[in-house]
Amino acid sequence: MEMYKKISLILSEEDLADVERELRDRFGVPPAETVRLLRLSLVRALASRARISRVESSVGDAGDRDRLSVSKRELRFVGGESDISVWAMVFGDFPGLRFGGLHTSSKKSKDAPSVGGIGVSMRLARGEDSAETALAVLLSYERYQKELGKDKHEQTEQEKAK
Repeated sequence: MEMYKKISLILSEEDLADVERELRDRFGVPPAETVRLLRLSLVRALASRARISRVESSVGDAGDRDRLSVSKRELRFVGGESDISVWAMVFGDFPGLRFGGLHTSSKKSKDAPSVGGIGVSMRLARGEDSAETALAVLLSYERYQKELGKDKHEQTEQEKAK
């Protein structure tokens, strides 16, 4: 149970490396599934910080959905309040990324539908691990977010400290 808690608290690449090192020291080389679980934990943390509401992968023709399954062919970053100017920079690192448009709420109203955020997706090559790709994309997003000074949470904390 202690290790599951540590895995759930992975918030950075350093945390991931520390937990992986501890697993290796205690139990030997971790299986691929365990390493993938560690990566997924970091994907969740990065998506949350980027204000992305969902990261998912799916098979286009079968309509089958499975969160971050290795066998899937498309990866999507859905909704939330992620920043379009940051995504524009990430697109330079990952030419396969494309905007999927704005996602709207399913609630019908007299007013315009509420926008749920930007949708970004990319096709995955056969055998490409969607969790590994999602991690690389989100690490790039976070790096550009910091470079552009768009980390709103960090800015708010700095303003409070003044």
